[in-house]
Amino acid sequence: MSTLNRKHTVFIKEMVVHGDQVKAYQKAYGCKVGTARVQSYVLLKNPTIADKIKQKRKEIEDAEFEAIKKERVDKAIKATIEVWEADAVLSEIITGKRLSERKVVVFNKVKAEYETVLVKETADHTAVVSAVREFYKRKGAYAPKDIKIGLDNPLLEFMKMVQSTSNKKIKHHVS
Repeated sequence: MSTLNRKHTVFIKEMVVHGDQVKAYQKAYGCKVGTARVQSYVLLKNPTIADKIKQKRKEIEDAEFEAIKKERVDKAIKATIEVWEADAVLSEIITGKRLSERKVVVFNKVKAEYETVLVKETADHTAVVSAVREFYKRKGAYAPKDIKIGLDNPLLEFMKMVQSTSNKKIKHHVS
């Protein structure tokens, strides 16, 4: 039996959907349970039908796997930041525009009690130097060992220029 008729196709479809050979046979042939038990066993011994069931199950399994894989890839893509976003963050650290927040407990003399205060501060020298080095590495160069941060520093001016360029890209990207 190498060709499949309509009843075989229904049996195969039902087997793939729920895997109950008796119910699949009854759906395809409309017979009693006893007959379905015997005849479904016979049909499953047919290599063409058995192979077709395996093939259909494999197709479904592959489709489910691909859907899961696509979902995970999409989540990973959404979770990663763009190169220009990382450059913008580094530039903000370097130019002092990115503020970090930390909670500090202080004693309030007027109220005579301790209070938690949120302090915003720019990155310290070590963080700025690390950001500059990372920025240079990302651009294919390395920062000098000693970096002096001051108002007339050409590096600081360069980083401000990069920051303004990054901000333009961000505004363009969001629009």
